[in-house]
Amino acid sequence: MQTDFYDLIQTLRNTGDPFAIATVVRAEKPTSAKAGAKAIVNEDGKLSGWIGGSCAEAYKPLYGRCIAPSWAA
Repeated sequence: MQTDFYDLIQTLRNTGDPFAIATVVRAEKPTSAKAGAKAIVNEDGKLSGWIGGSCAEAYKPLYGRCIAPSWAA
């Protein structure tokens, strides 16, 4: 998974598509997420990677809003 994750980041950078990397910095029980888990978020809010289960899904409508065109590398 790590290679695919970083390959996708490079592809998005090469194409100029906006994205962000979401990182779990702290998790409290009950959760299956672990600190350090990462996902790539595109401007449509699609996640590539894993940052949690059903609790993270509740925030999915907000993911795409976190992407600003100026963030694209």
